[in-house]
Amino acid sequence: MKPRHAAALALTTCLFVSGCSFSVGLSQQQKAAVATFGNSTATISTSVPQELTSMRNRTIQMRIDELSVIDSVPKEWPDYQHLDKDFEPSTLQQRGAAAQVLAAYGNLLEKLTTSSDSSDLNQAVANFQGSVSALTQKSLSTQQLDAVGEAVRAVAGIYVERKRAEALKTIVVSVHDQTNALCNLLVADFDPNGGNLMSAVNLAAGRLKKDADGRLKEARGSLPQEHGALVKLYWEGSQNKDYAEKVGKSMVAAIEQIQKANDELLKALRAPEFAFESPAELEADVKEIQAWIAILKN
Repeated sequence: MKPRHAAALALTTCLFVSGCSFSVGLSQQQKAAVATFGNSTATISTSVPQELTSMRNRTIQMRIDELSVIDSVPKEWPDYQHLDKDFEPSTLQQRGAAAQVLAAYGNLLEKLTTSSDSSDLNQAVANFQGSVSALTQKSLSTQQLDAVGEAVRAVAGIYVERKRAEALKTIVVSVHDQTNALCNLLVADFDPNGGNLMSAVNLAAGRLKKDADGRLKEARGSLPQEHGALVKLYWEGSQNKDYAEKVGKSMVAAIEQIQKANDELLKALRAPEFAFESPAELEADVKEIQAWIAILKN
């Protein structure tokens, strides 16, 4: 038997008989986990800024309208000079930056598993590193970001599955906790009862509805000049309260899905590469092994 043929036989025996941990690359389950995470982050960079802008505009307008129906404004309420309280530009910029990190990270992982083009991979890692750098509070160090770049550059321009799998694992282990921290931040922001941004919308809406309702009940039996305006404010409060509940719930669910996909991805990458769970997965991995055997034979 030729030496290379013997090596091929040894490889096959190792994989299917002894169950050793030699890896030819990502399993189908691991690739699926990457795709699931990428899909979960695909729209976050547009949906978060879009809803934050809507939340800010709605809250400012309600606060202006609230001032028009209250004779004595409580001291704790934002005055006319601070109507954007809770939605200052610096706050919104950081929430938008968090969403950009999640989207750039999902794109980077997908590129890493599907492309060997140097320019695509280098652009993806540059986008991710740039988005993290825009965060004022981050747990990823400069050294960790550099390590992510090095892991990607190590596979740019080549298509060796084993190297690609190693790079992916290096990146996911490094970035997992930062990703969950950003998800926790955004979940708290969009929770209508979480004490952060969406709760500010919810509170303003509830207050506007309650105060307009109170003024209308006081004027029952008469037709005050501002009756129509008060009815309009009552419904403005009702509609914005519905918005806070429905959109808040939807955004929280989307972000929690990212967090779940992030945890599942880490779990999948730590699992044995050859834990075959279906005939389809077995067939795909066998083809990958056969490709390696062909290389060894030549």
